[in-house]
Parts: sequence; C-alpha cells; structure tokens
Amino acid sequence: MRDFYLAFAAAVLALFSFLIDYGSPNTSLLGNILAIISVVINGAPIVWGAVKGLLEREVNVDELVSLAIIASLIQGEFLTAAVVSFVMTMGGLIEQVTSESARKAITSLVHITPETATVISGDEEKTVPIEKVGVGQNPDQARRANTGRYPHTVRVIGS
Repeated sequence: MRDFYLAFAAAVLALFSFLIDYGSPNTSLLGNILAIISVVINGAPIVWGAVKGLLEREVNVDELVSLAIIASLIQGEFLTAAVVSFVMTMGGLIEQVTSESARKAITSLVHITPETATVISGDEEKTVPIEKVGVGQNPDQARRANTGRYPHTVRVIGS
C-alpha cells in the first residue's frame, strides 16, 4: 500500500503541475518543480532498477523507460517524464497485485485437493487415501473423492 500511496502522491503533483500551466504557452517554475518532484518519486526507482539491471547484465523494461524519462528531462518536458514514470509505476503495481491474486488462487486450489475417496467393494463402502484408488477402477467401485465440500463421482483413468 505504501508504494500505491507514493505513486498516487506523485500523480497528484503531476496533475497540479498540469493544472498550473494549463492554457499557458510557457511552463512556470512551480509547475516544473512539481513535475520534477513527481519524477523523483516515481522515476528514481525505475532508473535505479535500470542501473542495477545493467550492472547485473539483466535487461528488462526499466532500461527503456529510463531512457524515455531521461530524454524527456533533457528536453525540458518535465510533465511528460512525470507521466511516463507514473504510468510505468502503476503498471508495476497492477502486476504485483495480479501476481499475488494468482498465487492465492493456486494456493486455494491446492487446499481443496481431495485426500480420501469412498470406495465400494461389494456392498461395503470404505474411505481410503486417494493414492490407493487404482487406475482403471470401475466408477461404481470408486464412488467419490472426499474434498469436504461436495461429492464427486469419479472414474480413474490414469495417474
């Protein structure tokens, strides 16, 4: 959440920078300062990540984004640099959230994997570990996997 608040604060600074200079043919000192602060908040971690990646000989998107930020700063387009850094920071945050969501979903699937099955032998039903249900077992003999949630009728066809 801390990263999200920092990105949001930088976005607000960039927005104020835009609003201060809106409609004016030239940018103001205050507008430029706000945009530069925004770039420092969102862009510095990206540039630092690019430098670390280059030193470790690992290329990723940070190098390209850093070039865009630095080129915008050199051209005096401080608001552009702020917007580029904000967009990339938000993209990274969204990626983290979706990755965490996928991890949680996979973990929850692992927890609902059945550990036992109800097997019918003649007229008798017995609960056995799922590993003991044999391949090719008649569906009438392996009636259901016990997940604790709802019964499944199964036919074991392979392992």
